[in-house]
Amino acid sequence: KGLVKDDLIGDIHFSNVNFSYPSRKDVPVLTNLSFDVKNGQTVALVGSSGSGKSTCIQLLQRFYDPDSGSIIIDGTEVNQYNLKWLRQHIGVVSQEPILFHATIRENILFGRDSATNEEIIQAAKVANAHNFIMTLPDEYDTQVGERGATLSGGQKQRIAIARALIRNPKILLLDEATSALDNESEKIVQDALDQAAEGRTTLVIAHRLSTIRNADKIIVMQKGETIEEGDHDSLMKARGTYFHFVEQQNLHEAGEKEKLDLEQNKAAKEIILSDQTQLDNSDTTRKRESRLVSSSSSTLSLLTENLEENDDETMRKKKKRRQNIPLAILKMNKPEWLLIICGCIAAFFVGTLNPSFGIIRTKFIMIFQECDENVQNRQVFLYTLLFVGLAIVGFIFQLLYSFMFAYSGEILIKRLRSETFRAILRQEIAFFDQEKHTTGTLCTRLATEATAVQDASGVRFGFLCQNLVSLGMGIIVGFVFSWQLTLLTFAFLSLMIVGSYLQIRLTSSFERKDEQFIGDAGKV
Repeated sequence: KGLVKDDLIGDIHFSNVNFSYPSRKDVPVLTNLSFDVKNGQTVALVGSSGSGKSTCIQLLQRFYDPDSGSIIIDGTEVNQYNLKWLRQHIGVVSQEPILFHATIRENILFGRDSATNEEIIQAAKVANAHNFIMTLPDEYDTQVGERGATLSGGQKQRIAIARALIRNPKILLLDEATSALDNESEKIVQDALDQAAEGRTTLVIAHRLSTIRNADKIIVMQKGETIEEGDHDSLMKARGTYFHFVEQQNLHEAGEKEKLDLEQNKAAKEIILSDQTQLDNSDTTRKRESRLVSSSSSTLSLLTENLEENDDETMRKKKKRRQNIPLAILKMNKPEWLLIICGCIAAFFVGTLNPSFGIIRTKFIMIFQECDENVQNRQVFLYTLLFVGLAIVGFIFQLLYSFMFAYSGEILIKRLRSETFRAILRQEIAFFDQEKHTTGTLCTRLATEATAVQDASGVRFGFLCQNLVSLGMGIIVGFVFSWQLTLLTFAFLSLMIVGSYLQIRLTSSFERKDEQFIGDAGKV
């Protein structure tokens, strides 16, 4: 629903906008805010933290609606537009770019999935990203890692710009896009942003004021209100709030530069001293290296001889570790042994229900062979009471069986998740750089695998106890009533065992694939 136009021009008008976040209605964020952004203009919002700059961008994207006043684009209030259509014409580059665990090409295509390869390359060129992408091993098909971990901050930001430009937006919103970058990366990204802003309505939130000197208009905000407005030169001449912002930032940058120069001089002196020390120790090092070379050959041969044995030993350890997993799970569930034992006792009685019902049902059917009506009525009453009594007993033991194992299992899940989470926190950083140890995969494992382990704990013993009792009683009852039919049943038992085995193998293969897909789905 909503208005869809043939095209968007990009004229923006804020008129007496008032806004407070729903969670803090008593704290006004914007108060009677009014300003204009003409088509093709670059307008910068400047102000201290909490002045409402980012809120303006959120309101433009309709994450929120203003409490009063109006935000107008091309003569129409934003709440009248179709939301999806409006956002398709707005490109956003934020302070912390979010890249997904995919290739560079796929990350850019998130901006518009129907884009052609030529459009992807063109967007990357405008964003100053094409040159560094072509130096990567797989170029546009290079995996960026979780949250773009394999790329620098400037590279991630340029890919985010390309993603914003791929949809050719009429309005470009830049929310402190260079504030988290170093000076060198900032210059490259700022050049890309300048190219991206050409021919578009651009609203910039600036952290470094040096990046907005060429803006068509600078709006200085304080406590949600506009206190100054104009270009850089006119605001500097006015010597107001903007002038003081610039002076403070210049002083800060000068102090940082002086501190950096002192650190560089100190580092240079340390390098000279270390070079002299290395020259003094070179003779000693050469002698030591010669001794190491002579011994390394024998060490290498020894390692080569033992390599195959170590591989075999590793495989044996892994196999032994797999065999010890059920025992390890039981040890973790040891504090709940009383619950498990009670659950197994209840499972024993639950296992007797089916054979007992079978016996009573058979007896009940045989009642109708009785000719004496009085005897028949007494037996019907007796076996009906047995049915009801068995149902009550079965309900009680089934309830105990389910409760005991569910309760002990939930305690085990909590303990497993806590121990697993502690183990994850103890790992080195390199552990998380591996593809199989991404944040999404680890979170998915915490959520699903601990629950799966519950089935291998006391629940399995209860289920095994129940089925063994049912099977044992069934065999006994079968031989008592008809040993010939029981033997015939055993002839088909082998086929049932083979079928169950094949079903388990097939199910386990699908489960491994499902685990991989679930892990991939959790990656960001």
